[in-house]
Amino acid sequence: MIIAVLLVVLTAAFVWGVTRSQKEYIPKDTVVTEDAERSQVYITGTGYDLTKEQKEVHQQAEEKKVEQKKQKVKEVKQNDKAEKTTTDHQKQPKIETPSGDKKDKKDSKKKEKKKEKKAEEPEDVRDQERDSDQEKDKTDEEREQLPTVKTSIVDGDIIDGTRMDFWVTATDYKGRSIPVYSVDEGYFEVTLNGEAVSSKGANDKKTTFQVDLVEGKNKIKITAYDRDGRSRSLTRKINCNPESEPEPVGSCDVKIKASILGLGTLAHEKVDIMEGDSAKDVVEKALSEAGIKGSWKGSYLKGISKHNICKGWSVSDDVREIMEEKHKEEKNPDKQSDDSLEENDIYDGSGWIYSVNGDFPDVGLNSYTMENGDDLVLYFSLADGVY
Repeated sequence: MIIAVLLVVLTAAFVWGVTRSQKEYIPKDTVVTEDAERSQVYITGTGYDLTKEQKEVHQQAEEKKVEQKKQKVKEVKQNDKAEKTTTDHQKQPKIETPSGDKKDKKDSKKKEKKKEKKAEEPEDVRDQERDSDQEKDKTDEEREQLPTVKTSIVDGDIIDGTRMDFWVTATDYKGRSIPVYSVDEGYFEVTLNGEAVSSKGANDKKTTFQVDLVEGKNKIKITAYDRDGRSRSLTRKINCNPESEPEPVGSCDVKIKASILGLGTLAHEKVDIMEGDSAKDVVEKALSEAGIKGSWKGSYLKGISKHNICKGWSVSDDVREIMEEKHKEEKNPDKQSDDSLEENDIYDGSGWIYSVNGDFPDVGLNSYTMENGDDLVLYFSLADGVY
């Protein structure tokens, strides 16, 4: 009996000792410090009961994040707005007034007023649209997210003659360019007196247009839509004086060459440049003055024609060797006309290319704006780099 009791006491003592020794290695489940921004408690929320103080700390951390995000967005918008530059203006030619001619003096004063008016154009043309019916019910923040529209047109300007050239740029509030035609990037449209206007092309983010005005008052409206459907409109009212002929802003040289066929320079003309003239405009003038007929497909010159203009053409052995390396086969020379030179003549893939001041623009003739003193050369090319 005594032995049994002793065994029970020893067993109890052993269990108590083991249990006590294990508790020393079990850490206490206490929170000494708390970092609300790094704690995983707020992500999983599994197996935890937050105290009132912990919930307040978490709420303050979340509110701080939201405030920081708002401040960052605000700074980005301010930077975007600060980067917007003054709308470029097309330069007007200096008019020399002969002494004693009152009419010329009056015209000169009118042109000077036009230049002064252009100089007064505001930095951000959106400011003129803030009170429009389209925006009157919007908050300042909503207005800041509307597209930006800029143009070379000056409101109230007086145009001599019926033709007018201008450019337009459109961007969303993040500074992304809005093209004139697009599906995913937004788009903008231009109307003249309610009728849609097609562009001449785009160059350096500027889309160019050419319109024929009616006598008296004309209204041009530009509306841009961003990829989220937000829109902003810009309206310009223009007065047209069809009886007053515009004056040239300069001149340029135009040469038409087919040296690759041994024909040298087919024509060399010096033509006047009117404000806004494209490379296509001056080529058309040069062809007309040289008595050459041009055939066009949009802004692309398909070919030229004139009696015996390419009579005596030939392909040298060196050129023929280059074309053979390009796996190009010469066409039957008997089928080549002496009176025209068009795309795909002599070799498939041949055609007309152009350079301005020695550089080959990567835009069509209609999208390149000429300046005073430019040298434009049209080359007949048999293949890439073979002209």
